Amino acid sequence: MKEVAIYIFYLLGFGLFIYSSKFFQLSFISKKYVLGLFFATCGIAFFSIYAHIHIFPPASDIHSFHLDALIINLYLKKDLSQYLDLLLRSGGANIPNHLAEPIYSMGHWGNISNYFIVRIYALIIYLSSPNLYVISLFFGMMSFMGKFLMFKFFQQRIQSKANLIALLLLCFLIPNESFWTASMHKETLLLSVGIALYGLSKENLFGFITMTIGLMMMVYARDVYLWAFLIGLFVHYLINYTELRLRQIVLLAIVLILILLILPLHLDRSLLTILIKKKQEFALLKNANSSLEILHFLQAPIHAIYNTLLNGFIQPTIFKVRSMYDLVISIENLLGFFVLLLYIYMIPFKNSVKNAGIFLFHL
Repeated sequence: MKEVAIYIFYLLGFGLFIYSSKFFQLSFISKKYVLGLFFATCGIAFFSIYAHIHIFPPASDIHSFHLDALIINLYLKKDLSQYLDLLLRSGGANIPNHLAEPIYSMGHWGNISNYFIVRIYALIIYLSSPNLYVISLFFGMMSFMGKFLMFKFFQQRIQSKANLIALLLLCFLIPNESFWTASMHKETLLLSVGIALYGLSKENLFGFITMTIGLMMMVYARDVYLWAFLIGLFVHYLINYTELRLRQIVLLAIVLILILLILPLHLDRSLLTILIKKKQEFALLKNANSSLEILHFLQAPIHAIYNTLLNGFIQPTIFKVRSMYDLVISIENLLGFFVLLLYIYMIPFKNSVKNAGIFLFHL
């Protein structure tokens, strides 16, 4: 009963903050619809946790993140200095002697991205409760903030009310994206993309600092986001500051490369197996060198390609569909892939900043 009261308290608190803040005011719809999107995001987060507890295997990341965070918070009562070290100290292969006991009990100290999420779990537990559903509410709020900031960036050059509503629904309710970003995985740190885009839209020192914070969060949470973001900026530069012929050559080459990389993976299982193996090899390397070393940074784009192909446009592949859920996601992935190709194909033929923005949104 106590956990239910805590959940309702924070749900109403976040809702009241959104409803009373001018930042969340949109000119084309009432604030109550924005609030409805927040509650929908929290509902999806609630369902995500239910699925991870009752449907998905118990060895999922959410449970291991949660366990590590509980270990950190145990030291809040034992030794405050150790608690702060576990919460704030940079992770890595080197384990300080005074932290050996808790670190050997945890599973994510050696991985920058995973341990960054563990730190967030630990902070949320300190502020609220160790209950997974309560923690999911905070992640739902982060997911909502990230999507809303993304929408604020992309709506700048759209005038039509119908198009604005369509964009709002795209940002919040694409099934695959809405489920995973409202979970308690690293995907929730889509918030970092929203912060970086919001900073990009402000042409001043505050905007630069905000964008830098967003980029730093991407490095620690999901380096795939960072490389997708930088690719989008590269396309923006191509469209607005280069000759038309060069744009056509570069972007049509990207279309061909994507076709050659992605479509065969839906047809040949052996290629998918090789890709998964390469991704696993890099994951082992990343865990062994978890500090921000040059080797990791140089290989991050390669890892981003593997990760994006596997999680973004590939899995589940058509031949691995085992349920209606798999079928929906597989069709969505393929449709998204072809829409992305269409955007890339159209970009070179128009001097349009909006098209560059669409491409960045799709990434």
